[in-house]
Amino acid sequence: YLKEKFPMREDENPKVYERAIYAKAFDIARSLLPAGATTYVGWHTNLRQAADHLQELRNHPLDEVRETAEEMATELNKKYPSSGFDKRYPDTERYIKAYMDEYVYLEPESKLKKSFSVTNTINAKAINKYKDLFNGRPAKTELPSFLKKFGTFTFEFLLDFGSFRDLQRHRSGIILMPPLTTKYGFQKWYIEQIPKKYRAEVQSGIKKQTKKINSLKCDEKTRQYYTAMGFNVACSCTFDLPAATYIAELRSGQTVHPTLRVIAQEMGKSIQKLFPKMKMYCDY
Repeated sequence: YLKEKFPMREDENPKVYERAIYAKAFDIARSLLPAGATTYVGWHTNLRQAADHLQELRNHPLDEVRETAEEMATELNKKYPSSGFDKRYPDTERYIKAYMDEYVYLEPESKLKKSFSVTNTINAKAINKYKDLFNGRPAKTELPSFLKKFGTFTFEFLLDFGSFRDLQRHRSGIILMPPLTTKYGFQKWYIEQIPKKYRAEVQSGIKKQTKKINSLKCDEKTRQYYTAMGFNVACSCTFDLPAATYIAELRSGQTVHPTLRVIAQEMGKSIQKLFPKMKMYCDY
């Protein structure tokens, strides 16, 4: 179907074309995979940061995360016995467990009355002093980090969980982990990419699966494993100006998944609305 929709050009390399078609197919089909589908994880860090993060991960509400964290701590302790990976402070552990249980999954307080909204604490008057840094910035160049002190943007929107995983890799801001549920519906883009003769069958399957998922006798956090990655989640992301600009430009490109690309474009428009003369290199 995709080969009919996107036929190979005469000057195109057949192997490159096949890979592109395969990637497009997966970009659509991934929506039907449950979030519990296994994937490869690589974590590059230093010992101090590993210790800090493992404190939270070993107190995570999900059994799988806790068990994985304990396995990592055990192996790290074997290799680096003087680094304290076997130490536990009961009061600290109780405190971390309490806030992980209550706050590890958060939704925007606004309940998303709009599909995309933005608020900011940017001191536009103070930052205007540095307008030459906005107007003279070349492409593929980040704004200087000291501009972080002038405030932040908070973006709230609905995004399918598959694309949220791509967005949450950015560590330059605060990206709340939303609970994966079926209440915000299945992302329409995926349905629209399926051949028309199969759409009704797919939609019927999603409806049946949703009913099964919601009837499972388990807690909501465990229910996430059974929920397909094409379901929308309520996202809230807070970035300073340099980070927001970087992400808007990077994620608005044509190689980015279409559902995330739209969000990045909206971020870029929000920044330009506040700073009309600022050079932005978003791909609209």
